[in-house]
Amino acid sequence: FFFLAIGIYFSINKSKMSIEKDYVSPSEGLNIYNKKTHLFLDVRTTDENLDNAIPNSLLIPLQDLNDRINELEDYKSKNIIVYCASGGRSANATTFLRRFGFQAQNLEGGMFSWNGPTTKY
Repeated sequence: FFFLAIGIYFSINKSKMSIEKDYVSPSEGLNIYNKKTHLFLDVRTTDENLDNAIPNSLLIPLQDLNDRINELEDYKSKNIIVYCASGGRSANATTFLRRFGFQAQNLEGGMFSWNGPTTKY
């Protein structure tokens, strides 16, 4: 009985830690951004990022994500909001990251739908 109880405890706590949905709306994203609790990951190209980005976000272009995933290891236990221009590339990146155990969510509509702060680098 003891081992059964321990197993149930860990399965319940693990399910509480994982993110249920794989996307956030632009308004949810802005609320999350304002709380400063998540990493925002930009998977667009360097040129797109230089033109306009969410402040303090990390840039890893989608085509480099597989080779640079180790750069995200420190964020494995944190929540990540992934964004691109319109949400397509970031949806692919979100799926990829979730397969590797990251708590990632796609920002629906990407930068085209983002109403929060932006910066130019």
